[in-house]
Amino acid sequence: MMLSKNFHLCELICKCGCESHSLTKLKELATNLQHIRDLYDSPIWVNSAYRCPKHNAAVGGVVHSTHTRHLASDLRAVNQKHQVAITSAIHELIADEIIPDGGLCMYDSFIHVDFRGERSRW
Repeated sequence: MMLSKNFHLCELICKCGCESHSLTKLKELATNLQHIRDLYDSPIWVNSAYRCPKHNAAVGGVVHSTHTRHLASDLRAVNQKHQVAITSAIHELIADEIIPDGGLCMYDSFIHVDFRGERSRW
């Protein structure tokens, strides 16, 4: 099921297969991610989005992770050849345009974005 023009339900649900997600909240997340995709004007991959608390703990996520509240996604650029440069470009594009009031962090191979309602950078 497509949740937005470019994001499918299977990209945003918990990877453990628990099906404990909220479809309404995932649609909101997909809408926010679509804004990033449209601004970047190139495909992006979702490494991780919603995580149930059990799966979040298994992957080393923090206890009150925005992933467990359907608010976060870890993204990377599709073009692997220039991964770091493209990930950095996405980070710069969205930092103020899309997520002025959310969480944003650039890791080595992906960017964490969340829509928590307050600015957070780490």
